[in-house]
Amino acid sequence: FRAHAKLQIGGCILLANLSFAPNLRECISDEGGVESLLEAMRHYRADEKIQLACCQGLYNLAMQADGAESMVDSGGILDILLAMRNLPNEQLVHRFCCFTLTELVLCKEHDLKTPMLDEELQTVNTVQATYSRFYDHEDVKQAADSLLTLLGEDMEQTVFTYEEKQRR
Repeated sequence: FRAHAKLQIGGCILLANLSFAPNLRECISDEGGVESLLEAMRHYRADEKIQLACCQGLYNLAMQADGAESMVDSGGILDILLAMRNLPNEQLVHRFCCFTLTELVLCKEHDLKTPMLDEELQTVNTVQATYSRFYDHEDVKQAADSLLTLLGEDMEQTVFTYEEKQRR
């Protein structure tokens, strides 16, 4: 079904909706749901509907430790960051990406923060760009700011405020 974008969208939306139920998250993770969502993201990098559905599903699955660990082990941090970079104007994609990365950092069973700070991933730079780009969108700005705080970054010290950029 990989070649059929409409089927991919439907499947990703279905997984995202099913993963909303806490009692189904473990089953979805155990049966390869995380990997399926990541594969769809990799195959359709520029499709905002697929990326959004995948990001919503990954966010739900990241709330469960095995799903979070599976996401990191499968290279999902890079896929989430690429969604942010490839779709710079998609507010909901950025919001769910920040939520998902936050869940990974907060995972109590596994240290998932350390792999996120790999310099090659440029996680902090990507999230700072989200913060700056969506400065006027309180929900995205807050999600990015919370994630940066968890990663040990202080937005006041690392980026200019929106008003300062406008004056330049």
